[in-house]
Amino acid sequence: MKTSATVRPRKGYRFKARLYHPPRCRENLAPSPSASAPAHGLLLLLPGRQRIVLGVDGKHHFSENGHPSLKIYGDMVSADRELRLAGYEVYRFGANELVGEGAELRITDFFEKLFRLHRVGR
Repeated sequence: MKTSATVRPRKGYRFKARLYHPPRCRENLAPSPSASAPAHGLLLLLPGRQRIVLGVDGKHHFSENGHPSLKIYGDMVSADRELRLAGYEVYRFGANELVGEGAELRITDFFEKLFRLHRVGR
């Protein structure tokens, strides 16, 4: 599935965002054939051809049938390396980071730092 949109966060930043399966890593990103959720990320296309992939990890990213799996975790970190070697920056979030008290501040802080680092909107 590919979906894209122009995102305008606070302070007038503007960039493209796309729900995305990286082409060079499509097979590597699937946590395992038995995992219930497909692997995907949010691709941010920033000025200067900067490509950033954001991922949200739930328990299916490191477990199988409810048990920790070094193989699944290894597949995930291998896919991250492949993305980085292909010129993408990869930032992963634990699902718990994005819900509950403090989540909005945590997310806002991350994007402010990311945009400052990449000189977006300035």
